[in-house]
Amino acid sequence: MGRARELEQTLHELVPLSDAMGVAVERVSDDGIVLTAPLSANHNHAGTAFGGSLYSLACLAGWAWLRAGLADRGLRPMLVIAEGTMRYLRPAHEDALRAVLRAEPETLDGIAIRLRTGRRARVDLDVHLPDDSDPVAVLTARFAALPPAEADAAREKAR
Repeated sequence: MGRARELEQTLHELVPLSDAMGVAVERVSDDGIVLTAPLSANHNHAGTAFGGSLYSLACLAGWAWLRAGLADRGLRPMLVIAEGTMRYLRPAHEDALRAVLRAEPETLDGIAIRLRTGRRARVDLDVHLPDDSDPVAVLTARFAALPPAEADAAREKAR
């Protein structure tokens, strides 16, 4: 199974909404990620993309990129979105919704260093839908990563 399919399966298992939305991982690498979802499962009453689906797809892109990149570095921190602002620029009516995150690979290295020293990490990410050349929406979000010991304690408390 390829890296993108493995990440997609992980998304569907850990975030069931992603499966219901039909989210697919088109591409993932240290410099970004592309997620897609069919409009047919994510439309509103007007036949355009539901704003909540666009927001969710963008959040999933940030979370999935961090999850994959940090896993490649041997880390499984707890990842959460700490805050996010979505700007809706025009209706989205393409058959496939698309979320694109581009980042510097060094961003992941910096987060990994903080986590390995037992510190929390925060990162600001922008996700463009469908791309950064002509977006219909843009998410600007801050994600937080808890170091392994804190993440394990949080998971245990959640059970």
